[in-house]
Amino acid sequence: MTNVYPDHLNTYNGMEDYAEAKANIFRFQTEEGIAVFNYDNPWTRRFGLEAPGQAWFISVELGGSFPRSALVDGTPTHVEPFTFVETPLKGKHNLENILLATTTARLLGVPDEVIAEVVRHFGAVSHRLEEIGIWRDVRVINDSTSTSPIAGQVALEAFDQPIVLVAGGNTKHLPLEHWPETIIRRCRDVVLLAGNGTDELLPALREEVTRQEASDPVRGVFSDFQKALDTALDLARPGDVLLFSPGFTSFGMFLNEFDRGDKFVEYVRSKCESPKH
Repeated sequence: MTNVYPDHLNTYNGMEDYAEAKANIFRFQTEEGIAVFNYDNPWTRRFGLEAPGQAWFISVELGGSFPRSALVDGTPTHVEPFTFVETPLKGKHNLENILLATTTARLLGVPDEVIAEVVRHFGAVSHRLEEIGIWRDVRVINDSTSTSPIAGQVALEAFDQPIVLVAGGNTKHLPLEHWPETIIRRCRDVVLLAGNGTDELLPALREEVTRQEASDPVRGVFSDFQKALDTALDLARPGDVLLFSPGFTSFGMFLNEFDRGDKFVEYVRSKCESPKH
């Protein structure tokens, strides 16, 4: 179980209700079942303590994995350190995903050399920090499945280069958390898609501009998707990352986040001179 963050709160009666629905993933396991949890997330750590089967934890912060039986007063007495190998995947969240997958594979008896080979060559999943092209030395990234502020924040933290961000859409009434702060700190230019989520984000961005004594990076709010992308492409400079990570839902302008990502990829590739497949 990777993590649990606020999401779908327009459907559930609060965070506890949403988390309890997530817990059904493991709740009906038997004692012989195996479940692997992220120790660094408070919700999944709690679920790992409650799981009826054999529970293991991974921790990026602690740099290893350990069984639930190694916990004494909530702290592991021994952590099996990870051996890190190169991966094309970006972002701390993907490192967590890798560690969960590799720990599970080892528990199932997959040889370490096989695991390492897969990690080295496993590419990004469509619409999740997916590099779709190089345009005039600008890396173009499709992260259309970013439908929450925490997902938008995680995407920004995955890159060191200057960022031209395309974000915005409709709200699920989730807390913005540190996303506005990260946008102002990390993005040189921001192009926003119209929506009631964007209406929530704009005042928070203005507050952060004042707090950080920064320049306002917002270059406009667009109801026309192609005009928004044209603006972002015009703003991008060699060495930049053009990141499409909306942080909100797609409803109203697109069928869903996958339709949104497909339209982004289709339009940008039609504009790029030498797309990288």
